[in-house]
Amino acid sequence: MTFRIATLRDAPAIARVINAAFGGPGWTSEADLVHGDRTDAQEVSRMICDPDLVFVLLERPGGLAGCTYLKRTSADEAYLGLLAVEPSLQGAGIGSRIIAEAERIAREEWRCTRIALTTMTRHRPEMAIYYERRGYARTGRFEPLQRKDADEKAKVAGLVREWMIKSLQPA
Repeated sequence: MTFRIATLRDAPAIARVINAAFGGPGWTSEADLVHGDRTDAQEVSRMICDPDLVFVLLERPGGLAGCTYLKRTSADEAYLGLLAVEPSLQGAGIGSRIIAEAERIAREEWRCTRIALTTMTRHRPEMAIYYERRGYARTGRFEPLQRKDADEKAKVAGLVREWMIKSLQPA
């Protein structure tokens, strides 16, 4: 498997993996919390065009194994979002590999000293545990879910995401 940065032609494959990871079978599914797809190729394309954002892809023979995006939010901080692994490959350490590569880019290429992410810790406590095992600390800072059509798609009232942060030490 190899890492690379996404281009516009990758948008449909990225959207497919994200929607499969969040909406299908597997421990990362949010199907019990929200209706419909998490994203679409048009939204992913707009994100790819953002000069402060890169999608990090992990490819395997035959397609995309997983992805995440990394966005520079300040001179010393990056944001990790939409971590997704093909459901049939979940549990094999691919998510951890993708996180490590995104952290490497933020630390070594962007010279960031910390990285942040948000996840639904109240409704998905297993997500907080997953990220805590990878060195992220809960902040207690919550905000409403910020997704396209979040209010209309919610199956559960009060969906919020919590900010988690990690210090990036020099390699």
